[in-house]
Amino acid sequence: MLLVSDITALTVDAQRRIVTQAAIAIDGAHIVAVGKAAELQARYPNADRLEGQGMLALPGLIDTHVHSDQAVLRSIADETTWQSFLFNYIFPILRHRTTQDALISLKRR
Repeated sequence: MLLVSDITALTVDAQRRIVTQAAIAIDGAHIVAVGKAAELQARYPNADRLEGQGMLALPGLIDTHVHSDQAVLRSIADETTWQSFLFNYIFPILRHRTTQDALISLKRR
């Protein structure tokens, strides 16, 4: 068990709490608790400690914005300008793309 303390914790729980003077309890690869440092230190007295020294802890952010249609065309139009790429390749594809086409462009190879 690891306790990271002396932090401000920005949560993504239902209340969207921002906890100051906070700690995060980590068991293996899992966060098991986020709360006031004093409370978690009392709950996990034998935990290894890591001082966050006034840092901000926030959840990992995932960028779900993708250009999968462009990835499918990778290296096909490398020698064209950006405007030519859009008007001659991307826009024509997007006009005729189906939901199935979009799903295929997102599959791993």
